[in-house]
Amino acid sequence: MFARRAAGTEVMLDDDGATFVLEPGTRAPHSFSLHARAPAQRGELRQVLAADVSIAYALEANDGGSGGSESTLVGSLQVGSSEFAVKCHDQDEWPGDPDASWCLTWLATIRVDR
Repeated sequence: MFARRAAGTEVMLDDDGATFVLEPGTRAPHSFSLHARAPAQRGELRQVLAADVSIAYALEANDGGSGGSESTLVGSLQVGSSEFAVKCHDQDEWPGDPDASWCLTWLATIRVDR
């Protein structure tokens, strides 16, 4: 795995994808990952994010741990004819309301360069 840090974002690359961590080193960083493989689950929520970019996903919430409540978005990102497994994470201290759908704006910018 390769990690690169840039302006408040850390990027970790592995064999089939990447994980992006926004505000690394903070108590509740935001993160999302994309992997060039079929997702474990696609989810029932569907949304068109941009021309040729859509997502099928599920949102999961739990009480979290010492960092507060957590929210996770998992699903399938469709970019043209390519499919990617996607996972986004958000955490917020009480009484916050974490929402992992924050990453949909970022995912709308994904393009496949052939």
